[in-house]
Amino acid sequence: PVELQLERLIRTACQRGMDEDFEVVRKLRMLEDDLWQRGKIHRVVLTGGPCGGKSTVMSDLIQMLSDKNFLVFTMPEIATEMFNWSGGRMWDDFKEEGLADDETWAKLQFEMTSVQMRIEDSIVMMARQSLAKRRMLPEPPRGAVILFDRGVVDNVAYCTEEAWSMVQEELGTTTARLRD
Repeated sequence: PVELQLERLIRTACQRGMDEDFEVVRKLRMLEDDLWQRGKIHRVVLTGGPCGGKSTVMSDLIQMLSDKNFLVFTMPEIATEMFNWSGGRMWDDFKEEGLADDETWAKLQFEMTSVQMRIEDSIVMMARQSLAKRRMLPEPPRGAVILFDRGVVDNVAYCTEEAWSMVQEELGTTTARLRD
C-alpha cells in the first residue's frame, strides 16, 4: 500500500537527519496527510418533507457517530437559513405571477444552491484540516462525517423543470453532478 511506503520513506529520511531532507520530509508529510484524509470524509444527506424527522435523526446520528470516534460536522438547511436571514420575506419577495415566475424563482434557487455549495466546500475543508491535525493522536478519529439537512439537489423540488434548467445552466452543471 502507498501509505506504508510513504511512512517508511518518511522514517528513513528522518533517521538520516540531513538538512537537505527537510523539504522532502515536509512534502512527504503533506502527501501522507492528504492520502490519509481521502476516504475518511463521509457525507450523509438527510432528505424528506417538512416535519419528516430529519432533525431528530440528525441529533441521533451526531451522538452515535461521536461516540464511535468520528468527527461530525453538520450543514443546516440553506432555504431555512436564507428565509431567516430575510426576516421571513424571502418567499413573498421572489413570488411572481405568470411567465416571469420561472426566471425569478430560478434566481432564488441559483442563490440558494450557490450558497449551499460554498458552505459545503468550506465544511469539507474544515473536516480535512481537523483530520490532519488529529491523525497523530493516540486515538485518531476514525474519520469525519458531514451530515446535511437536505442536499443541493433537493432544491429541484421547489421549482419547475424550466426554472431548474436555468439554475443548472447558470451553475454550469447537471443534477447528476450536483448529486454526486
